[in-house]
Amino acid sequence: RGVAEGGLNPHGAEEVMARGLRTALLHCLAQAVLYVGALYAIPQRVRALQRNDVEHIQWRLAMCGVASALAVVDTVAVLDDTSALEGFFASTGALSSVAKSLLFILVLFVGPTAVAGFLAFARGAETLAHGRGAARALDAAVLPARMALQTPWQLLRNIVVGPVTEELVFRGLMVPLLLQPGLSHAQVIAGVPLFFGVAHVHHVYGMVQAGVSVGEACTAAVVQFAYTWLFGAIAATLMLRTNSVYGAMAAHVLCNIFGLPDLSFFSAEQAQWSPAFARLYSRRWALLALHAVGAVAAAWVVW
Repeated sequence: RGVAEGGLNPHGAEEVMARGLRTALLHCLAQAVLYVGALYAIPQRVRALQRNDVEHIQWRLAMCGVASALAVVDTVAVLDDTSALEGFFASTGALSSVAKSLLFILVLFVGPTAVAGFLAFARGAETLAHGRGAARALDAAVLPARMALQTPWQLLRNIVVGPVTEELVFRGLMVPLLLQPGLSHAQVIAGVPLFFGVAHVHHVYGMVQAGVSVGEACTAAVVQFAYTWLFGAIAATLMLRTNSVYGAMAAHVLCNIFGLPDLSFFSAEQAQWSPAFARLYSRRWALLALHAVGAVAAAWVVW
C-alpha cells in the first residue's frame, strides 16, 4: 500500500530495516566485548596466577556466568518478538538436535580420529613388543586421551562452562538478534562468527605480555580468527538447521574434546621420529582423502 492508504513506503521500510540491523550489530558487538571484558574484570592478583590454577578457573567460570546472564537480559530487552529466541531454547526437539549435531562432528572428524586411533594402537603395540605387559600397553594407548582431560576444574572449564556459555551468547542470543532485522540464514551464518572471532583477538595482548613478538602474535591471531570463524559458521548452521541451540552446544563440547585436526602426518621431519609416524607419512594422501570424505559426508548429514 502507498503512504496515502496508511502503508509504509519502500524507502521508509528500508530505513527501518537498516536501523534494526545497526541496533542488532551494536548489541552483538557489545555482548562480545562484555563476554571478553568480564574476564579482564577478574582481580589482577588472580589473573597473575597460572591459567590452570583452581582459583583462576573459578573466577573465570563465575565471570563467564555473569556476562552470559547480562547478555540474556540485553537480548530480551532488545528483541521486539522473542518467539525465535524461545524456539531455539525450547526443550522440544533438543534431543534430536544434539544427536544430529554430534553425528555431524563424529563424521567430520573421521580422518583425525583415524590418525589418533592409529597412533594409540601403535603406542600400545610398541609397548607390548618391548615386553612391558598388556596393562602397560593399554595404558600407553589411552594415556594421551586421559591427559587431555586433565583436572576436574579444567574439565569443567574446557568442556562444560566454556562451550555452553559461548554458544549461549555467540549463537543462542546473537542469531535471533540478527534474524530480527530480516537477515537471511546465509547472512547470519556468515556474519555471526565474526563476533566470535573478534572475541578471540584479545589473545594478542596475552601473547605479547608472555614475550611473543607483535608480528608472531598477530599472525597467530589471524589464524585463530580464521578457524574460530569457521567453527562459528558450523555452529550457527547446526543451530539454524536443527532449530535448537543445544545441538551447537553439544558440537562445541565434542570439538573441544577432539581439539584441532592434526595434519602433522604430512611432515617428513616427524616421519623420522618413530616407525608409527613413518607409516602415517607413507599413507598421508589416503589420510588426507579420508579427511575430505569426512567433511563432505558431514555436510550431507546436516543439509
